[in-house]
Amino acid sequence: MFKINRENSPTCRIAISLSAGKEERFAAEELAEAIGQMFGFRPSIIGEEKDLKNVIFVGETARMKERYGSVYQSLTGDENAVACDGDNVYCFGRSGIFTRAGNIYAVYTFLEKFFQVRYLAADETVYPEKRDIGFEKFEPQIDRSDFFIRWYLAAETRVDPVFAVRRRIKDAYVQNLPGGGVYPAVASGNFHNFYEYVPPSEYKEKHSDWFDDKSGQLCFSKEEIADVITKKLIAEIEENPDSVYFVVGQNDTPEPCGCEDCKRQYEKYLPSGALIRLINIIARKVRRWQEEHCPQREIRIVTFAYYFGQRPPVKETAEGFVPLDLSVVPEKNVYILFTTIDYCYYHKLEDSSCAWNKDFTFNFRGWRSLVGDRMLVWYYSANYAHYLYPFWDYGVLSANYRLFRESGIRFVIDHGPCEAVNMPFSQLQTYVHSALLWRADADTNALLKEFISGYYKDCAEEVGRFFRLYTERLAKQDERKGYHLRLYHLPEEMFSRELFDAEFLAEAEKILKRAYETALAAEGGNEAGKLCIRIGQLEASVKYLRYMNEVPTREEAEDFVRQCRRCGITKYKEYWANDDIMDELKEQMLNGKVLAY
Repeated sequence: MFKINRENSPTCRIAISLSAGKEERFAAEELAEAIGQMFGFRPSIIGEEKDLKNVIFVGETARMKERYGSVYQSLTGDENAVACDGDNVYCFGRSGIFTRAGNIYAVYTFLEKFFQVRYLAADETVYPEKRDIGFEKFEPQIDRSDFFIRWYLAAETRVDPVFAVRRRIKDAYVQNLPGGGVYPAVASGNFHNFYEYVPPSEYKEKHSDWFDDKSGQLCFSKEEIADVITKKLIAEIEENPDSVYFVVGQNDTPEPCGCEDCKRQYEKYLPSGALIRLINIIARKVRRWQEEHCPQREIRIVTFAYYFGQRPPVKETAEGFVPLDLSVVPEKNVYILFTTIDYCYYHKLEDSSCAWNKDFTFNFRGWRSLVGDRMLVWYYSANYAHYLYPFWDYGVLSANYRLFRESGIRFVIDHGPCEAVNMPFSQLQTYVHSALLWRADADTNALLKEFISGYYKDCAEEVGRFFRLYTERLAKQDERKGYHLRLYHLPEEMFSRELFDAEFLAEAEKILKRAYETALAAEGGNEAGKLCIRIGQLEASVKYLRYMNEVPTREEAEDFVRQCRRCGITKYKEYWANDDIMDELKEQMLNGKVLAY
């Protein structure tokens, strides 16, 4: 039997291959740190040798391959395995051309499954105190994710690569992410990049008809535009030899080009079809170049189904979806990034009884019929005009992720408040969303309870009561009048006085006041303590709900902004500069314009 206990520190060691790479070394260090936290001693990390016993073999060791070679050879992507041969434990993945994270994830699987270690937040890991544990022989237990690419956009993971890998998140723009980021690699830095390929400053003087200033989009009807984009896209492909995905994406505006040529196309193909016809021209040109210069390379051109492109260029018949014209069927090297930009997140996306979601199923399944497994999903998990507004999507998250999984989606981008740290609930959302990206049918309620207990500690009871109060209030409102959770401008049902009436706000503030008093006592009166800061962030969110319908006094507004800054909140909406913009919010509050965007 393999054992770890507080008395056997000299014999419990971690072994890695003599040729171990940095990922396996990182995984071994993570394991040693966790055992040290739980058992009070840090096991030594050694190179593997013969006849070792009571050792945890981490990574692609010779001993592991000898014992479990067929299982090892079967692993792909981020799949990982944990096994025990009776004497030793083995945590391993299989490094590939695109990912080297499996060996790291195997250690986390071992720690989470057998020791109940929980990586809750960048500044909070639960290491249960242990005295001893033993393992009899068991065959390899394989852990695999539901989604091949799990790209969660969160501020906390972007500034802390170790926390990102602990949550098994892939992000193409996290520097030095252990195990690697998004794979196959994504070259494009900005996905809404029409004006990067065709800058108005460079082309507008001679080609004013290429640009629609009212919509902020390129014209879809001018083939010369395709020539310009193709030339620059090929240069980008050549400059990024390891990348597979290249985005050619419409600008981030809700309307398409409004010129007469485009309007005539919309009548036949819809705006989405007109866009695909332009992208197809580019895709064919790129493919011809590729056949001549790099025929063995895989190149995937990604474009959006976003805002005006949500509705696919198809019609539904008794036999299924049929394209409006063969010219609107995306080329085989074109991938569709379907976005859930204009829906409700309080109800299931496929809930057709929800006024905002009634067209979702047609749009989603229509695009799926056109591209099959070349469909990617961009999901959302914040209100980008109102970061302090609680984004209460927990009741439908698992259902939405299961829909993606069951539809064969393998690439998911989940977009949280990715440029604003310390937002109320953002650590919780990262924990829950990343768990569901790994396993779509994870128990959301269990994840919430687990997080509240471990993150809010002494205050967990009060915070749990606040969560229940808020959850019940939304449910009653939805039953009575309808409640919808949106991404930008707030429909009235999200902020009405009836929803956030004086009685509800007073009860929420009373609960959080008790939580703060508990936190202050637990931290010896230190207002800068972790718990006080965490409860303060929740209090700021409730005050924000109050000021949607009430104009505060200047003293109240200044006190609110001071509290936000004390809790590390320096932004209240989507804003990519590093500036503190809370004074802007203060002025909006004083002028009764909290809801402005």
